[in-house]
Amino acid sequence: PRPVMYGLLTIQQLFVYLTRFGYPYLVPFIVQEYGFNDAQRAQLLSSFVPGYIVTQIPGGHYAQKWGAKSMLIINLVGMTALMAMLPRAGAFGVPGVSACLFGLGLMSGPFIPASTLMKVNWVPYGPSRAWALYVISLGSNLAKTVGALTIPVLCSKIGWRSTSYLFSAIMGVYTLVWTVVARNKPGDAQSAAVAD
Repeated sequence: PRPVMYGLLTIQQLFVYLTRFGYPYLVPFIVQEYGFNDAQRAQLLSSFVPGYIVTQIPGGHYAQKWGAKSMLIINLVGMTALMAMLPRAGAFGVPGVSACLFGLGLMSGPFIPASTLMKVNWVPYGPSRAWALYVISLGSNLAKTVGALTIPVLCSKIGWRSTSYLFSAIMGVYTLVWTVVARNKPGDAQSAAVAD
């Protein structure tokens, strides 16, 4: 049913935008632990965006070709894996952390076109359209606030590594839910991984 998909898209938006807005809260803890300088800190903070930009156009193409659900699974799996890898990336210094953050951007980029295609498929024109789009956008609207209120506190209490692992684990569970429940469009019983 449509309300279930609206809820799933809301949560997906929350995760993607928490990743986008949340990694800058992790970086100060990483910088402090490894003693990176200001230039290195700036490099880390700027690593995400190029990847995010690069994959948006091909993400739209492949969302049309494979189905938006499949692209959003790739989006979730990639972000889950890279958040789990981030705590180990510090062993490789600034290049390791920077590459991991760049990868997070690469995996996040396809979300915009794929989620737009999902909304086109699921949200009908009519009086309920504005309400549905508002509900779905709550995820991105809440992400900044949730990130600002939770990530620094968690990093202070349990450490940035555990925070990264926790986020990855929660996102991994959601990935399973998305894979089982989501459909490309109403009446799409199969939502094959790769469309014909």
